[in-house]
Amino acid sequence: MLVVLYDPVGRIEAAVVAAVSDRRTRIRTVRIPPARTTCDRLYIMDHHRAWNLLVGAGRHRPRILAVTTREDGHVLKEAVAVGAVGLLSRHRLAETLDTALDRIRQGDPYYDHLLLWATVGTRTGHGFVPRQNLTAREEEVLAGIVAGHTTRAMAQHLGISVATVRSHVHKVLTKLGVHSRLEAATLVMTGYSRRRRH
Repeated sequence: MLVVLYDPVGRIEAAVVAAVSDRRTRIRTVRIPPARTTCDRLYIMDHHRAWNLLVGAGRHRPRILAVTTREDGHVLKEAVAVGAVGLLSRHRLAETLDTALDRIRQGDPYYDHLLLWATVGTRTGHGFVPRQNLTAREEEVLAGIVAGHTTRAMAQHLGISVATVRSHVHKVLTKLGVHSRLEAATLVMTGYSRRRRH
């Protein structure tokens, strides 16, 4: 995979190069915005620059993995809205970049798990406070749903059986008052404005 890193002042170049362990991934750093983008490349750039490039792209959007220093849930909603294939926190590049590249290479989106949590709920000094009375495992499953992971992928990631993941998915959908994974993901991305149905 050819990765084009748009990094005008060299803020993340060293971290990106150091984090990529797959030798099949070639990284080319550019200091000026790409004049033309192609679908066979993945572009990594700051989320502000990504938004500008994606909003003006029309139907043929480039594959962009955005990087942000923000830790709020709104940045993830913005990334999804403009069509980024992924969003990473600059604070966790070393831990997440390889996984993100693997998922994107397979055609799946990748969103930083802490940014997903920020979208799903709020944090206090004591950790994550779930909305809609979700258990910790149900929060993990909901994050997988929002990220577009399959049942099998969630089972492997969480170290539980496929049947157990299905059970958690059913409980999450019931607690959120929705009927599908798409509705659950939409609900999360639009800010949990709905209440549980009775």
